[in-house]
Amino acid sequence: MRTLILALLLWLPLTALAEPAPRQAVGLWTSQAGETQDAFIGRVAAAVYPVTAHTGFEVCGVLQVATDGQGFALPMFTDGSHIACREAAVVLPGYTATAMTLHTHPREASFRPNAQDIALLPAYGANPQLRYPVDGDGFSARDLAAGPGCVVASGAHPFGSPHLLCQAGAGTVRELGTLGSYPATALAADPGMDVALLTAQAVQGDAPPGH
Repeated sequence: MRTLILALLLWLPLTALAEPAPRQAVGLWTSQAGETQDAFIGRVAAAVYPVTAHTGFEVCGVLQVATDGQGFALPMFTDGSHIACREAAVVLPGYTATAMTLHTHPREASFRPNAQDIALLPAYGANPQLRYPVDGDGFSARDLAAGPGCVVASGAHPFGSPHLLCQAGAGTVRELGTLGSYPATALAADPGMDVALLTAQAVQGDAPPGH
């Protein structure tokens, strides 16, 4: 995991980008026999949040359901941005993309825009030396507008540790507990995962920022 985190930290150039850099694959997870959607999303959230905790960058993905209805898959990516993550689905063979997403929020209360933040959300380029607040403890207005999804939130919260929230629109937010309540899963959970191939597919499917 340390190698991946270091690679993400070194990946972005120091100068502003005219266009966002391609997304980078973080990992691919598939559900286990009998695993519910909530339990699966929680397990993936617990696996990917350390990347956000160490880099400050959001990680995101689109939930996919097997065409036979017997399981789920979640390829997860990062844009190297503190406040945005493009969620265009890289649809796996034998699966169909859903409207449900998963993304992480950094634990820091504020951030200074990097080149990728500015490329994805140019408004932050007006004053790049300022520190901007992070709405890390729940869904932002942009999150809710983007559609149904789950978020790993952190910050001032009664649980006092990263926790998982899911929603299907305003007024439907559900608390699914802390990440510690889900089983630990290795970052590269599936032996057949090809991170390079996922990254190449992500470049072809890049979309405007979702969160």
